[in-house]
Amino acid sequence: MQFIFLFIPVDYARLNANGARSMWRTLNFGGRRRAIARPVYGPRYQIATRRGGQPLVPLYHTPTLRQPRFFSFYMSGCPTGQGGVHWRLFLQYSMNPAKSLRVDCKPTGSDFRTGLVTYDFVEYAYSAKSVAGMCFQLSHPMALASFGHMLVYYNLHKYQYAPGVFGCRYWCQMVLEYMIALGFIAADSKERFEGYIASMNRQQPQIFPLPIIKGSFIGGLRFVRPGDNRLFLS
Repeated sequence: MQFIFLFIPVDYARLNANGARSMWRTLNFGGRRRAIARPVYGPRYQIATRRGGQPLVPLYHTPTLRQPRFFSFYMSGCPTGQGGVHWRLFLQYSMNPAKSLRVDCKPTGSDFRTGLVTYDFVEYAYSAKSVAGMCFQLSHPMALASFGHMLVYYNLHKYQYAPGVFGCRYWCQMVLEYMIALGFIAADSKERFEGYIASMNRQQPQIFPLPIIKGSFIGGLRFVRPGDNRLFLS
């Protein structure tokens, strides 16, 4: 069986020996860093590293060009069990069988207001529990690792929820706006989604509140500049 490894960035990006960008997801455990490598198929691997990022064992670098590329961007709202809806993203990279990368900005911390972006491979296009959502087709496929790099590059991965743990839809919508600004999704997609939410609000205003409840991005967002989309082309 052939394994395809995907490295999702949270803190940094490195270059491999051939100069192709390789992405890594890192987590901190008591001052030590671990590079988390999640293969598309098969188990998850953890490779411990010393302080300063020097590997204890050789790391397998995967160029972005060899990463799975997604073609559908789905914004999905699932019931929380407490009368609300939690919004997440599903990046579909396989049609038959359906496979997606689920991207979730989960509320964490003592007050559940610090957003932690997590990535999980799932064997479906989007959750069957979705009660609301909209799918957007990409104008051209984007590598999954490039998407993770985009979140870090524009500081979309550092989010604080509004009091009461509200703001997941706003986070998803801001990611959508950046995908539009970079030219991966059609320019009218934001208006279509807002129109959809307006219709849902008329039916269930408590579940789909308007105006949208906004959290804040810790440290502020970086603006999209002309030509930025070249950074994320696969």
